[in-house]
Amino acid sequence: MSESHSRPAPAWTLAALVVIGLWIDQHVPGWGQHAVDVVVWAALLFWMARSSRDTRTMLMVCVGWATAGEVFLSLVWGLYDYRLPGIPLFVPPAHALVLLLGPWLIEVYRLPRGLLLFIGVTNLLYASYSFTLALRGKRPRLLL
Repeated sequence: MSESHSRPAPAWTLAALVVIGLWIDQHVPGWGQHAVDVVVWAALLFWMARSSRDTRTMLMVCVGWATAGEVFLSLVWGLYDYRLPGIPLFVPPAHALVLLLGPWLIEVYRLPRGLLLFIGVTNLLYASYSFTLALRGKRPRLLL
């Protein structure tokens, strides 16, 4: 496939899908979550079909990693839970859709490498601090 196919969707489409999907999941009882499940998976598969092989591989790994993370953090560790029991089926593929926003954000914001490194280190330090609080059972709700 040509390089033009490596970006499967406009960023605004991905962002709108995630925002609208989360709103429907929270505010439409009964069928809302099921509708979001179907639409998010269909969107991911649609965009994967139009992506380069490398992008498809990256998205499949992301869905697998997100699924494992959701199972461990939510179901095993109990760090958080969802409105309904279990993990909504749209959550892992939604992680992959958010990942697709990365190339667009890089083009739009072109942040200096030093700033990106600072942001990454800050996030790592915060995650480590938060993890130690969670292990000691002293994690305030504000830090969730």
